Amino acid sequence: MTKDDPRKRVPRRAAYAAMLDEVFDSLFPKSLDDIVRKNREHFQIGLAKAEEFASRVAKIEPGRSVDTIDQWRLVAFRAPPPRLRFEREMSDKVHLSLLGEAVKARQIWTTSEVMQIDVEGGFARTQNSLYKLGIKGKGEPPREHLICVAAATHSWGWGTFIAAPEFFY
Repeated sequence: MTKDDPRKRVPRRAAYAAMLDEVFDSLFPKSLDDIVRKNREHFQIGLAKAEEFASRVAKIEPGRSVDTIDQWRLVAFRAPPPRLRFEREMSDKVHLSLLGEAVKARQIWTTSEVMQIDVEGGFARTQNSLYKLGIKGKGEPPREHLICVAAATHSWGWGTFIAAPEFFY
């Protein structure tokens, strides 16, 4: 075999591909908690706890909804002391957003703050919109939903503070 024989380069290519896979894998968050990569003592993201969820439960009269959200989850953006600048706008020091697949828009969606949620009636009301609740998701959101949350943190102006991976829609 000569020095330039392609058969000799294959092991290096495999090692290089494995290294690239590892780098790419580290870029994508594996959970909601993994989106926060800096200032964890000041900020947390996770699925809404039972008491956080319960704080927004209310009966919502059916109306014209903006969209239906399938595979939805209620995500909590928590800012424990010391408080973040934007938290003044948050109710109860926790901002809850609906995350899921917008059926009409045909894209993954993160809503503004959920003010009320009526699981039995199948609606959620944000500050400005009414959403129909479709199929509820289970457990941690899939990777593409996590990317949407990471992108939202940047569009909301504090993604850099928590060193969220930079994805833009």
